[in-house]
Amino acid sequence: MACACKRSPTGRCIGWHNLSEEDYQIKLAEWHKKNKTKEEKEKSQLKEVLDYAMNDDIDILSKLKIVMTGHTKGLGQFLYNEWQKIYDVSGFSRSTGYDIRSPASRKEIVGECADADVFVNLVHNYYHQSDLLLEVHKLWQGQSKLIINVGSKAANDPEFGKENYQLLEYKTQKKNLLVLQDNLTKSFELPQVRLHEIEEINFQADLHTLNTIIKTYERQIFKK
Repeated sequence: MACACKRSPTGRCIGWHNLSEEDYQIKLAEWHKKNKTKEEKEKSQLKEVLDYAMNDDIDILSKLKIVMTGHTKGLGQFLYNEWQKIYDVSGFSRSTGYDIRSPASRKEIVGECADADVFVNLVHNYYHQSDLLLEVHKLWQGQSKLIINVGSKAANDPEFGKENYQLLEYKTQKKNLLVLQDNLTKSFELPQVRLHEIEEINFQADLHTLNTIIKTYERQIFKK
């Protein structure tokens, strides 16, 4: 969700709108300090990702097909551009004519998943992220496929959404995604369903986490 008050350093709402100016400056300083310490770690993570792409022990390059939503802006665009370097990636976004609120759009997205290996369920729009999870899961039931849901730590944050209906609605929708995923994983062995929860968007760190999930899956199905 975009930050309307313009206080968030990430551009997405992180609940700072009601802070006093003094508290806001403290939070901002803490955020910058925390992210500065991440720089070296991110460089190491990026090197690990690139080293993995050249790993001769696993024959995976050009084999894996990924379908994802939200590939034309923000984190989704970054992931799409990076993954295109080594995978066969199909992206679906509202800006390219695919609105996940539309049953017809969801049908096309699910149809593209028919011969894919991984579905990255990134876009949130009301409860339709959960709709896509269920629809792709039904398509892949019993198959060695991988669904990655991009959730939010706000879903389990007791402070998030207080005195704010819009944020509370967002939190409830993300919580619904978690509940559905939990029920699916308890009821079905396959496909695999994994979760990446975001607190603050950090492109390199998010790429590393998602690549780690995909790497684990690749090693299971593409061993020489």
